[in-house]
Amino acid sequence: MTTSEQMPARLDLSIIIPVYNESSGVISCWKAITETLSKSSINYEIIFVDDGSEDDSLNRLLSINDNKVHVLKLTHNVGQQRAMFTALGHCRGATVITYDSDLQFAPECILELHQQISSGYDIAGGIRIARKDGFWQNRLPSMIGQYLINKALGIRQQDFGAVKAYSFALVQRIIRTAREPIIIPATAYVISRNFIEIPVQHQERKEGVSKWSTLKRMELYFDIYTLYADRPFAWIMLIGFGCFFLGVLLGFGILLYKLFVQPHFSGVIIFFDVFLLIFGLHFVSLSLIGEFVVRIHRKREQHETNLIETHYTGSRLTETAP
Repeated sequence: MTTSEQMPARLDLSIIIPVYNESSGVISCWKAITETLSKSSINYEIIFVDDGSEDDSLNRLLSINDNKVHVLKLTHNVGQQRAMFTALGHCRGATVITYDSDLQFAPECILELHQQISSGYDIAGGIRIARKDGFWQNRLPSMIGQYLINKALGIRQQDFGAVKAYSFALVQRIIRTAREPIIIPATAYVISRNFIEIPVQHQERKEGVSKWSTLKRMELYFDIYTLYADRPFAWIMLIGFGCFFLGVLLGFGILLYKLFVQPHFSGVIIFFDVFLLIFGLHFVSLSLIGEFVVRIHRKREQHETNLIETHYTGSRLTETAP
């Protein structure tokens, strides 16, 4: 199948929806989106990406009788970001929106985000109003991650994890420049600073169970920080140099004390001095190794592999070659 990287945008809007064990909610998601978009004149497509679901999600998707719907079945579970990235090359819309199947973002935001991209922005993101997630498991880690992400990317945006829309031109650049690990919005913000954020309604999840955990969120934030920050381990090096410098000063002070005051000195303070010197050298070494590893990783070229096992399309979602 010819990918969108080889053709101009043919539709107004493409919506990418990753699905992993969401059999109870995919039909509701499709109905809510089509009902919203049917009120407009937008020519659109919906691309569901089955990310190796182990439940009945794929069969539910294949039961949809809608020629605007495409279903990409991946060979195995690869995670939300890589699943969406795999679908980018199949989008034909002038606006590409990455959307969650849990309907926590009201479908009306799709029209609002599309309008912002149509007005000339490369990126349009939502800001969740009155967020309905738990504080300790979701909102607190998000606040920490938001700070780290803004520092790493050198931007000031308010809600990294909310629904996002991208221009077709930007999507093509993301496909060409993305690096492992795939994090679409981070790559987008690095490429373009032409973005806007708008408030979007956030709802409680009505069906299914969230696949996000605190550990997964922190892993994502750490990936972004190490992949995109200019000097991700500089603070470790500064701590190391600071401890080593204090150790040198303390050692010099101990030497002067023993030469001019008295030869006997507390072993605890000597031990603390040695600890500072070793600790400082250890942190400097760790930072140098970390910088070396990150630079090697960043120089690796992105080699696209075909993760799509089957591409279903058409009013009856007949099987086509990937």
